[in-house]
Amino acid sequence: MSDKITQTEAEYIAQHRANPEKYWRESSDFFESMKRGEQDHRIREAYRKWIKKLIKQGVAMPDEVLGQRPEYQKAKDDYERYLKARHTSHANESVGVVDFRELFGYKLKRQDGKRLTEPHLWDIENGVVGMERVIPGIRDAMRQGNMTLVPTNGRHPFLSQFGGTYMPSERTINVGIKIDGIPVRALAHELGHWLDYEGHSTEEGKIAVFGCGWQGKYVRTRCYTERTEGGAELVRHALNDMNSSVEEHYAMMWRLFPHAGEMSDLTREEQVTKVRVGRYWKRPTEVFARLTEQYVATKLDRDSAAAESPLYYQKHSFYWDAKRFEVLMPLVERRVNEAVKYIADLRPE
Repeated sequence: MSDKITQTEAEYIAQHRANPEKYWRESSDFFESMKRGEQDHRIREAYRKWIKKLIKQGVAMPDEVLGQRPEYQKAKDDYERYLKARHTSHANESVGVVDFRELFGYKLKRQDGKRLTEPHLWDIENGVVGMERVIPGIRDAMRQGNMTLVPTNGRHPFLSQFGGTYMPSERTINVGIKIDGIPVRALAHELGHWLDYEGHSTEEGKIAVFGCGWQGKYVRTRCYTERTEGGAELVRHALNDMNSSVEEHYAMMWRLFPHAGEMSDLTREEQVTKVRVGRYWKRPTEVFARLTEQYVATKLDRDSAAAESPLYYQKHSFYWDAKRFEVLMPLVERRVNEAVKYIADLRPE
């Protein structure tokens, strides 16, 4: 552990007093007042925020640092509870995981860590059966990819407001939420994320991701759609051909995700759109996941436990009408099958 992380509050204040120009961007008068100790309250607040941020990042803290304020120990306890809950919800290897790979091609567990029941198994298996009918080899890919599927019992995935989640670090997919008792069929969408992330050899890197309006952030990714020209071209084509204009999509985003303090009285359909599409509807991997679920629905020519009906997607703003998707479909099919084959052919780790 470095000296910087083990600094006490008093040491931190003394360091900043002695050389404020190194750590602050202020006027020369401010620096002089800091050297006189008149800005200690600001340095103390910066230290407090810094320590709490490090704790939330999982950085180990010595007792002399944690003991300075009760809130530091509380932050540490909260972080440990978060890790335990995250493990229960997403861990690929845990006491709650039942290994069905030999029989079904995947592992299974409940998000809440309780005992699995047959309804949990068949809720997932019915979705996989539909996927298998249109994507041959999907079970072999899941088996080789060491996938764990996690039913959420009608609740949102852990610390998420999405309709489902794919956790690359754990190789788990959480699905099963309901809106007003109606299931949000997200398995095809989340398996699309998995295929996008795992189904090629490109290394992980950094890209910019834009959300609602001008909000954005940097994330680490190795998704095919975000790291290759072929994937980027498919996404450009798909974005240009969606059912509504970009302006209409942004208008809907502002309604689904209003500013803090504002409220939107959403219909059930809008609630489903909110959890299914999310803020980052333009992110390439989200576009590919939507293409995958519409591909599954179109090939099946009906709704299933993995995706909605073709008509749902053909009329929905963030998807594609029948004519436009007919053009996109062979491109999506080729990419999906390439990804499945790549994963299925991998040697065991």
